[in-house]
Amino acid sequence: SFQGLGFGSRIADCMGEYLALHGLRLHSKTAHPRYGGYRDKQPSLWIPTKNNGEKMARREWKKDKERILFGNVLKNVGMEKTYHVHVYKLHQDKERTERVNQLLKTRVIVKKSYAAAKQ
Repeated sequence: SFQGLGFGSRIADCMGEYLALHGLRLHSKTAHPRYGGYRDKQPSLWIPTKNNGEKMARREWKKDKERILFGNVLKNVGMEKTYHVHVYKLHQDKERTERVNQLLKTRVIVKKSYAAAKQ
């Protein structure tokens, strides 16, 4: 098992940076305390959202019959967890400092284009 070695957070950082190079933003939500905690520490490539750190249960739609009788209301299922919700910093974000860029260079290598190398 490779859990706990940091592969997941590096892959998310890589995908976030690749999308940022194309002007797109990655949104991520996790209930894992270490994975979310990595994004909370400073400097970070991630910006916490207003929902970051909220406790909530997983939610799902009521069954069809309940929807007809009571409306389109989601119901809580399972136990409450603390969720870490972040968005990846774009290059134009004021939070994207040189220190953040240096952190990125130590974690992943990302290029805007991955065209096949000419032989």
